[in-house]
Amino acid sequence: MFTTLLLFVVLQSPTVLQSQANGFPVLGKLVPSPGMPPDFQMALIEILLENEEGRAIDRTTASPNGDFRFNRVMVGRYTMAIEGEKFQPVRQRLEIDVRTFGVVNVFIPLRPLVLSNRPADEETVSVDNLLRKLPKDAVNAYNKALEEERKGKNKEALANFQKSVKIAPEFFQAQLRLGLHYQKNGATADAIKTLEKAIELNPATAAGRTTLGRLYYDAEEYEKAAEVLDAGVKLPGIPEAAHFFLGSAQYKLGEYDTAEQTLLRLIAIAPAYSASYLQLCNVYMKNRKPAKALEQLDAYLEKFPAATDRASIQDQATKIRELLKR
Repeated sequence: MFTTLLLFVVLQSPTVLQSQANGFPVLGKLVPSPGMPPDFQMALIEILLENEEGRAIDRTTASPNGDFRFNRVMVGRYTMAIEGEKFQPVRQRLEIDVRTFGVVNVFIPLRPLVLSNRPADEETVSVDNLLRKLPKDAVNAYNKALEEERKGKNKEALANFQKSVKIAPEFFQAQLRLGLHYQKNGATADAIKTLEKAIELNPATAAGRTTLGRLYYDAEEYEKAAEVLDAGVKLPGIPEAAHFFLGSAQYKLGEYDTAEQTLLRLIAIAPAYSASYLQLCNVYMKNRKPAKALEQLDAYLEKFPAATDRASIQDQATKIRELLKR
């Protein structure tokens, strides 16, 4: 049986002087449906604001009554991501436009968390039992870490994330947030180790798989990146960045036909993800298909006329046209 969460987002036009350069506030409220468990804790829900590349640029947590806020959000397209322990990951598009302000009501169906690598009779994860077993000290340390991180107190936040997972190693959200904290602060080895643990606890974590795959990719461990991201892109709500870095890892491994299919799928589902066209051009050139490579450059120039690298891309396209005339 599916349950539904209403994500109620208010884009409020301020009455005081507020310019496009300063950004705008985003006020929101999480409202659980009657079908949600009676012990559902909205205060444990963290909302991430991601840019078009899938990178988290801000994060906040819901208050006990479901209120949350993002400050100074610039005009543009975003994704609000929610990782849950009682439901599959949620990803909701958000577009800030100075011309339109009002109320956006979004109904998001929440499906039970399922681990596909377990036998059928063991697939459904009973997270209710897990939450009831979590020591209060672990939950308190986790919430305190989130608050300290939001205030920029990284040292204190790290200590409390570590305290939370030490008390309750099975606390998935704490493991995930600790891994993301390590990644954000440049502790790559610790981030990889912790995110591997988070994925072990919950293979259906979109944020965990995307970030770990990117870390593997940056470390030039392309086989590991492809493995973790290939499983990730099959999940609902996975960021476009997961598809991009999967295709890029396949490209680095010389799997050009597979990389082509991955990047074409990304373009189909996210035509505004500009880097996919250029990477697909690289794939075609390596696979000795210059005409197809040129098609991607032309598509890039057509779709993104204000691109800062437009001159260099035009130069590259000219060189390929000259090559095709020979």
